[in-house]
Amino acid sequence: MDDPRLLSERKEGGMIYSESGERMMILPVYFYKAVYDALEDVVGRAASTIIYYIGVKAGRTMAKDAARMRSGSGNVADVKAIADVLQEMGIGKVEEVKQSDSKIVLILGDTISGSLKLDESKRCHLERGLVAGMLSELTGKRVNVKPLKINEQRCGFEIEIQG
Repeated sequence: MDDPRLLSERKEGGMIYSESGERMMILPVYFYKAVYDALEDVVGRAASTIIYYIGVKAGRTMAKDAARMRSGSGNVADVKAIADVLQEMGIGKVEEVKQSDSKIVLILGDTISGSLKLDESKRCHLERGLVAGMLSELTGKRVNVKPLKINEQRCGFEIEIQG
């Protein structure tokens, strides 16, 4: 790949488009908080599940960006490719990707959830969903992404690729 950026974009008539031709939008982080708060007002604690599911659905669509970098074999390289896309999109900075027994550990710093200083019960659901959706689409396998308890600015995940 000649361009080191994963998500190259072009501007046309004041609009921004991804390399694949999809229109992109730039939103301030507080927009995410407003969506989360509105969901919580309507559905209560289920808001976290809905935010996770939104992440999964969006992650499946975003997987094509990581697919350009990896083959979908379900290893650390695939998780690194996904983490690079998330970093390029401003979701969080890649701090660590490592194999731990049959699982892969991913730590993202300076995350969206962390920047909003969300309570622990509300943190990292979007990020976790994005990882699960992207990795399951990339590998074609069932993926289990468990949150790790770490400080408020970071999201940590233990990833298990099944089958």
